[in-house]
Amino acid sequence: MKIGRELLDLTEETATILYDESQKQGSVVEFEIEMPEEVLLDSFTINGVVTKSDYIRNNGSSGYLTELKIGDLSIENRKILAAYVAFLKQEKELEKIHIDYDAIQNAIYKLSQSFFQIVSISEQLSGKPSKKITLH
Repeated sequence: MKIGRELLDLTEETATILYDESQKQGSVVEFEIEMPEEVLLDSFTINGVVTKSDYIRNNGSSGYLTELKIGDLSIENRKILAAYVAFLKQEKELEKIHIDYDAIQNAIYKLSQSFFQIVSISEQLSGKPSKKITLH
């Protein structure tokens, strides 16, 4: 069994994996997928037929980008795969939302800084403080 270095993409039909070695097109390979820490199952293995294996280099690292057509799986492993694919999809969505949330939070913070700067400058120019500003 050749172990892949990194799972890059996964659907119920295909997997894209980064390997250290070239995989021959048409060969059958296995890949062990680690489950999230909270899951009772540590990992499960998928097998597939190599449909493509290309050498890539990116930011000083390199490897073989290998695409697999997932082979026959037991009913149980097919269910685990389907649930894991759904989990990965939701995880990606959560990452997008988190990034957007951080951007929104940062924009609101900058807006409030600008607002309080305007308030401060206007109070200085008028020579007397206006109504109290309470932060919640």
